[in-house]
Amino acid sequence: MAVLPTGHPPAGRREVPLVALADESIVVHPSRDRSSMHGRVLAACARAGFEPSAPVEVGESATLVVFVAAGHGVALVPESVQSLRLDGVTYLPFVETEAVDLGLARRAGPNSPAAEQVAVVIEACVRR
Repeated sequence: MAVLPTGHPPAGRREVPLVALADESIVVHPSRDRSSMHGRVLAACARAGFEPSAPVEVGESATLVVFVAAGHGVALVPESVQSLRLDGVTYLPFVETEAVDLGLARRAGPNSPAAEQVAVVIEACVRR
């Protein structure tokens, strides 16, 4: 999904091609080992034919959305980030689709009832 400031020209469309954001400042999760999203965003941009100039790195998804709302750029995020409802941003699907593999790891043996319930909720969300 694209996260755009409300009022951004493509924000009124049903979907947006990634290349339409080529001249925008991109707000992205941090590089290095802290997030796989940084590399995925840059790779998606490369497939669309551009390289973001000076991406703005932030540590958390919520901060990323706040930066977009404040007008510091646009962002590429998984669909699940839409749950972060914030005035001043519009979520818009891309024409192109990108997939992100997810994994759920639990320790072997008995887990607490709370851990089991969290796993059930995560598995249900992923299967939708």
